[in-house]
Amino acid sequence: MGIFIRSLKKNATNKLALPNGSGFSPDGQTFYVNEMMASHILAFDFDRSSGEFTNRRTLCGISPKTGYPDGMTIDSEGCIWIAHWQGFQISRINPDGKIIEEIKAPVPSPTCMSFGGENLQTLYITSATKGLSEKQLTDHPESGSLFKIITRIKGMKERAFDG
Repeated sequence: MGIFIRSLKKNATNKLALPNGSGFSPDGQTFYVNEMMASHILAFDFDRSSGEFTNRRTLCGISPKTGYPDGMTIDSEGCIWIAHWQGFQISRINPDGKIIEEIKAPVPSPTCMSFGGENLQTLYITSATKGLSEKQLTDHPESGSLFKIITRIKGMKERAFDG
């Protein structure tokens, strides 16, 4: 049986500043979304039966010195993986909002990630060339490429939309 997800009510407390990357916790009870220009990750409680998002809170801030939170994926342990646009890195963040792992990227702007492979332990990472200077493109010619990392953590299968 599918669920109906209601939109966030349009009022001052629910406005988002360039939302990017989103995902649900493994139990489906928490929804996460990156706010790129606000440099933080928000968390909402999610009621599957009503489709309502409640209890908006900032899970953690991302220092602009490390880039801006872009794409997101969630692993089977409930940790959030964030690509740092213009930050040369990927971060793994636990459900309490603590950065527990940082992986250096060979390009300025990793953009999005997804787990795949036979055991869902391969993290595929896209990257961008948009917004890079000629010098950055020369210095980082792999920008725009797809990368993969074998992890010790398993990802989750993507949920199919049923609506």
